Amino acid sequence: MARFGIIPDEKPRWPWTMGFTLMGVLTALACLRYLALKSTVFDLGVFVCNLTAMSDAGEWWRAMNGHIQPVLWAYAWLISPLPDWLAPLGLMVAQAVMLSLPVPFLARRYGAFTALAYFGYFAVWHNGLFDFHPDHLAVPLGFWFFFSAEDDKPWTAAVAALSLCLIKETFAIQAAMFGLYLAFHRRGGLPGMIVFIAGLAWFWLATAKLIPFFTMDSGVGVSAGAFAWIGGGSVLGKIWFVLTHPFVVTGTVLGDVRKLRYLGALLGGLAFLPLLSPGPLLVTLPTLALSLLSTRPDYYSITNHYTAGLIAPLIVAFGQAIPLARDMVQLRRSRVDRWAGILFLVLLAGHIALSPSPLSIHFWRNGGFSAFWPDDRDTRIIRAMETTLPSDITQVVITQNSLNWGKAVTRSFSNSFPMAVFEPHLAQNSAQATLADFRRFIWTGQKPVFPVTESLAEYVVLDLKRPWFVVDKGCEWKDGACRDEVVARVFRENLDRARELFDTVHEDDGFLILKRKVADP
Repeated sequence: MARFGIIPDEKPRWPWTMGFTLMGVLTALACLRYLALKSTVFDLGVFVCNLTAMSDAGEWWRAMNGHIQPVLWAYAWLISPLPDWLAPLGLMVAQAVMLSLPVPFLARRYGAFTALAYFGYFAVWHNGLFDFHPDHLAVPLGFWFFFSAEDDKPWTAAVAALSLCLIKETFAIQAAMFGLYLAFHRRGGLPGMIVFIAGLAWFWLATAKLIPFFTMDSGVGVSAGAFAWIGGGSVLGKIWFVLTHPFVVTGTVLGDVRKLRYLGALLGGLAFLPLLSPGPLLVTLPTLALSLLSTRPDYYSITNHYTAGLIAPLIVAFGQAIPLARDMVQLRRSRVDRWAGILFLVLLAGHIALSPSPLSIHFWRNGGFSAFWPDDRDTRIIRAMETTLPSDITQVVITQNSLNWGKAVTRSFSNSFPMAVFEPHLAQNSAQATLADFRRFIWTGQKPVFPVTESLAEYVVLDLKRPWFVVDKGCEWKDGACRDEVVARVFRENLDRARELFDTVHEDDGFLILKRKVADP
């Protein structure tokens, strides 16, 4: 085992090989998944649409609508030169690169074993393959913070922590916890407290002021229905409720076995070793709280992107725990290489059971490599969309959530069926917003009467042989049929209404492209 660099204190011999391998596999599978029409409108299509509106239509405020995500301006610039079919692929490649970047640095700092644990950790794979989310940036930024703190570079660590605030407003709370962690490091008191205060301040500003200012519907993020059960009319009120009602909160978390499984998977995927070094786990508390306090199962599903903020702290805790575990093994006069072999097998078992990689159960149960390769029907569908849908990005195209393609979503507005099909989707146009307007809103709560953009579908794209969705609410899809009768009934009703309002301009084996009928003069 030692000559392969498995034992933690061995000098790593193949960290860059692991990094490039992870990047190659994530890139290939993510891109093939998109090309095989297996990606979804929520959220890859929605992000492509928003980034297109920012880069091509100058709608900069899209990065502030619903969530505060300044980093999207950088991604809008990144995909701006790409053609519509390539823009989603550009995002997937960028995501794979950022998730693979930590591997060689982990090997250099903690040994090849920790790098191998990261390489196989299920959360890394799900974040790399579950469409696109800027949340993945929390992984390299988290490692940058921990490495800088360990190297006694507190101000660099502070920059890394504050950079989390650019991803999404919820990461500002995690940035504050990074600051608290940093404050207990040597020479980290002042920068740590600055980060702590700045993170809390940005979270308040983003949730209490920026989101209501730039969004028509303020019931998003931590104010959304997933947290409606928590008392308090504001975000700060909900935080106070959680702090003052510990028994209610504990019952909500421990009373749901799915949340306990989620916790078990997060720690069990790393053989529970992070518990030996609980310090880095402090910064996971805000992210875990958002997941475990939510009533929406996707928040505490291992297959979603909400694990992104947990990966770096858990892996760092694992890396710090390895020497402790090795010392414990040596104190018992046991063989370290045998222990390392058993640990390797445990990590491998977790990878096989929980990840979506080609080594996993999930991968082969869902069709294996054939699920990542477009068949003849997929090719016909892609060709039909490329030739039938208009190139004018101002024409609204609405597509089924399970049918995502660049030509359909690279627009000023696009979303999932049946949104904007039967009545216009209304969105605040903040193009004329000024700093003076925002200052007035902060002090008085009054914001200007911004113009409202109405978006109504000109085209609807559906595939009756793919999983049915009503916006983002899907159903169990088995043997080519929807097993949720409620969702199926609503989908059929919407389909019938759409056929009345739209002409069928293309139909092929259950695949439909509908165009709105021209109103009689």
